Amino acid sequence: MNLIQSTIAGLALAGIAFLPATQAFAAPTKTIRDGATSVNLAPGFVGALTTLGVAPDAIAPGKLSAKKRGVIASFPITTGVVDLGTVKTEVGHAGGLSLTAGNTRGELSAFISDWDGGRPVLTGLAVVNDSLVDGGRIPLFDLDLRGARIQSEMTT
Repeated sequence: MNLIQSTIAGLALAGIAFLPATQAFAAPTKTIRDGATSVNLAPGFVGALTTLGVAPDAIAPGKLSAKKRGVIASFPITTGVVDLGTVKTEVGHAGGLSLTAGNTRGELSAFISDWDGGRPVLTGLAVVNDSLVDGGRIPLFDLDLRGARIQSEMTT
């Protein structure tokens, strides 16, 4: 280090030493490490897939099951955080959905449910025949959080 670099580094360190101390405050958060997100696939969507000869399936550990209210896709939660001050959330999931027609296989995975006070949505990545679809993360499903349960324990 030459004299000029040493002087600049010394002045920078001296400036840091004289910065006023600030105190950071954070809203309480809830860390989520278990549970699942279930998506009710609209009958029209499932019917269109069938008409087009597209077979949906779950990518483990996700599950796909027929219930009285339609086809339900369920994805285990891997981790997530809810900011209890703003109620913003971001929750990651395992598993996904595959859509296969003939020699073409599409996969929807790497799901993240995200809610920033607007419309809650589940986003994911799309891969077709082992190639990532351009555009990055795409919104896939609107979410209804009325049935969501968050335990009262908090992590700060």
